[in-house]
Amino acid sequence: MTPTLEPLAARSGSANVLPSSTGERLNTWPYSSAARAERLIAVSRTVLAVFALLTVWIDPREPAKHADISYFLLASYAAYSTVLLVVVWTSHAAVKPLRLVTQVLDLVLYTVFIYLTEGTTSPYFAYLVFSILCGAVRWRWRGALAAATAAIATYVGLGIYVAEVLHDPTFELDRFIFRAVYLAVIAGILTSVGAYEEQVRAEIRRLAEWPRLVPADQGELLRQLLGHAARVLGSPRVLIISEEPEEPWQHVALWSPLEFRFGREPPDRYSPLVADVLERVPFMCRDAAAKDERVLCAAGDGLREWRGQAIHPGLIADFGLHSVLALPLPGERLSGWLFYLDKTRLSVDEMALGTISAREIIASLDHAELLTRQRESAIIDERTRLGRDLHDGLLQSLTAARLQLHQLARQSTGAGIESREKLEVLEASITANQRELRRLVEELRPGAAQSPQALGLADELDQLQERMRRDWGLEVRAQIDRGARVRPAVAREVYLMIHEALVNAARHGGASTVEMRVAEDRERLTVSVTDNGRGFPFEGRRDQIQLAREHIGPVSLRERVASLHGTLIVDSTSRGARIELTIPIREGR
Repeated sequence: MTPTLEPLAARSGSANVLPSSTGERLNTWPYSSAARAERLIAVSRTVLAVFALLTVWIDPREPAKHADISYFLLASYAAYSTVLLVVVWTSHAAVKPLRLVTQVLDLVLYTVFIYLTEGTTSPYFAYLVFSILCGAVRWRWRGALAAATAAIATYVGLGIYVAEVLHDPTFELDRFIFRAVYLAVIAGILTSVGAYEEQVRAEIRRLAEWPRLVPADQGELLRQLLGHAARVLGSPRVLIISEEPEEPWQHVALWSPLEFRFGREPPDRYSPLVADVLERVPFMCRDAAAKDERVLCAAGDGLREWRGQAIHPGLIADFGLHSVLALPLPGERLSGWLFYLDKTRLSVDEMALGTISAREIIASLDHAELLTRQRESAIIDERTRLGRDLHDGLLQSLTAARLQLHQLARQSTGAGIESREKLEVLEASITANQRELRRLVEELRPGAAQSPQALGLADELDQLQERMRRDWGLEVRAQIDRGARVRPAVAREVYLMIHEALVNAARHGGASTVEMRVAEDRERLTVSVTDNGRGFPFEGRRDQIQLAREHIGPVSLRERVASLHGTLIVDSTSRGARIELTIPIREGR
């Protein structure tokens, strides 16, 4: 029978939530850093204890005093170390509570060993160094500092006791001071090593936590990526300059804790971005503004030095560059540079971490571009399918209905004039809807361009007034700015929003007259529709945020306005309603 793995969710009792004690238990696994550190310390302690016992056995002159007690304690310590070694390797649950207990107990035993042998000149002085090392391995620089403080205090206290209380004639002050200073130096070195290890661990952890979310907005995506890249290296500012082969622009984004700037510049503004000799080569320098600055760059066979101004002077002046770590962006579609700015200390390790960050940024940007293309492709496919369904389904049905109405109107010779006029009006309405639907089908086709015969917004609204009078009996009094410059896509959305507002006024508000005003004000198009109907089921003035929060008002209008980054205000009374739309019409919006 093939063995099967039981899912973690089944063992924990929940498909999505781990037990509350899971985080605590993970620290006792044999794979955790705490367990690995304890195994290393247990092995080292056992080796140290065994060799200390062998040293005493080989050299019977040591210890010179308290020999029986010293032999017993050393043998007991060797046994104690062996037992701890077995416990740590077999029972991982005992790792965490044993750390502080064994740290304190070891220091006490080492002090006793030193006292029972030669005092401050004892060869077991090295045990104090081992105690500091254990603190550094367990708790990194904080542990090294705490263990060093305890060890130095213990050693100094022992020396004072031997010299001032026991008045030991063999006490050597010079040797005591030398060993105390030596212990302090070792403590400083181990504390620095612990701090360095903690920094490396933190950098690796931040690198492993690289964000995988892909916001739809490119500016927001760059803000998140550059912010995380700055945290990985601890850089005050991060600058990225990239360009695409199809676009004649340089995209520039600057991140700092206080601001984020994102825009584009002409391709020749910062050209060439870096010196030709440094093209596609990571480099760092302490003062980018210096004309003869020492630049350390990464070559294929190691590091090399180059002197000169590495970065374009315009870029240095615009962004105030001084200390710079520059990394090329190795993308297939994007090319450019990533700059870490204002770091007080630069090292080769940070160049390696920065290179990985640059690759992660490019991978995220490429991933976002791929998702955008897939999304656009899916939209195009869906638009094509929808257009085909409308053409083969609803449009053909409307055509058949219009033909039947036309034939019915011709055959109703005995009917009254009023009936024939109603049939003709209905046929004209279907014809107008059919024309609208056919244009919509044309717009849904991939690569469809605006037809040169398409009417402008003012002409479309003129026809809409006639349709509203004919279909709904609604009198529309319009003031239309015929010089308004509105892009076709925006004009189409504005037309549909006005159509929706007029139909709502007639159908739901019971209005008979509507005043419509369309005007252009610099970069905005302002539309107002005021009717004499019953108003909406609320009293007062609401903006689109309040309408959405209270789930009231025209939903379709609210969604269309939001898609165009415009504003919507509805003012409703029992004597009618007023809808105000403001739409940005500038080309870049």
